Amino acid sequence: MAIINALIARRDSPFTAGFLGKFFIFYAAILQHQTALVVTGVITVGCGFYYYLKVIRAMYWQSTGKVDKIPVTGLSRLAISALIIATIWLGVYPQPILDALKR
Repeated sequence: MAIINALIARRDSPFTAGFLGKFFIFYAAILQHQTALVVTGVITVGCGFYYYLKVIRAMYWQSTGKVDKIPVTGLSRLAISALIIATIWLGVYPQPILDALKR
């Protein structure tokens, strides 16, 4: 689940921290009348979406011969969980980051 969350955030889905970054970049480009930049950005976002979806498909829908479990320590689980929560939290409630950027 952590990898899926990271890939979803990387492809800039709404309600993740990655979405806000792309939104503000596109918004600034639109305000500056940089249409070619926005079109290029949208095309590359679509290409990235396709790439990350292929990775998820390969992880879950393609069969493999033998799968060994990867040992994960408690501290690693805690760090992964904290990062998942932070990614979603900053996508839903970005105001603390926006306030910090205004200073």
